[in-house]
Amino acid sequence: MLSIGNRQRVSGAILVLVLVTLLLMSTVVLHVTRQAVSMAEEHIFLAQSVQAGLQAEAARDLAVELLVAAGQGAKQDGTPLASNVWEQGEVRITVLPVNAKLNLNALRRTSDTLSQLSRLEQAIALVLSEASAAGSVEDILDWMSPEEEGRSVFTRRRIMARYEHAAYKPRNGPLERPEELLLVHGFERLDPAWVREFFTVWGQDDRVNLNVAPRIILLALFPELEPYWPAIDRHRTEQGFSRPDELLTRIRLPMDVYQRVLPRISLNADLFEALVEIRQPAWYELHRIILEREPFSEDAPVRILAADVLEARILAK
Repeated sequence: MLSIGNRQRVSGAILVLVLVTLLLMSTVVLHVTRQAVSMAEEHIFLAQSVQAGLQAEAARDLAVELLVAAGQGAKQDGTPLASNVWEQGEVRITVLPVNAKLNLNALRRTSDTLSQLSRLEQAIALVLSEASAAGSVEDILDWMSPEEEGRSVFTRRRIMARYEHAAYKPRNGPLERPEELLLVHGFERLDPAWVREFFTVWGQDDRVNLNVAPRIILLALFPELEPYWPAIDRHRTEQGFSRPDELLTRIRLPMDVYQRVLPRISLNADLFEALVEIRQPAWYELHRIILEREPFSEDAPVRILAADVLEARILAK
């Protein structure tokens, strides 16, 4: 027969066992609950990412339609779409001429005169300096220039030494995406979104669009336009330039300044960049589509030259 002390010890042991069991059960329940919540969230993210992909496909066709519609509504002189934003619900499409940006691949071309090429190099260097980039235009040229392009053995070794411990090597050819700039020695820390804002790699025309290029690009290319910038900005905002000589008649640009900037400016475009943003409650995607359209033809078909996904991420709660 158990004594009172033994009974108390047995009761205490049973109580401890019950408490431990309850603790273990609560831990298991908590784990199962968390796992169920995690699986539910993953299901939501998956469903919304699939929905975003379907919306992106539809938005690609819509971007083509927007470009066609803009061409049909263009002025008689052929001035094309400057910029266009379409937004409905979860989808936002922004269409912009590619020549609103500086073309990095234009650095490789040798058809320009030395003074024109130098102007482009200086403009790119100035824009890059705004982001405190450690690299130089020469680094970009080293990345893109073919190995056999008149380089000494010493120069080739110097270039390759920069990428000795990197998982990537110089392309030795034109860039396929502007974000490749982040692979070039000295530009690794640049923000990809910033690179996309100011640089492009598509197209053969390295002139910039006077109507839509950002102020920093226009004044980097044409510092002589700075005194006239308020008038230029006002005119392109209120009416838009339809002919280059409006710089003379409307802005009162001196003839010598006009002749210097004329070879580098454009008012038309045949390549356009469509940025498609899709914002679900818990999911976000950003797509880029490069479209080609003849600037003076309403009936010419619009072609898709490139398409990629720039961002696909969970939205913060």
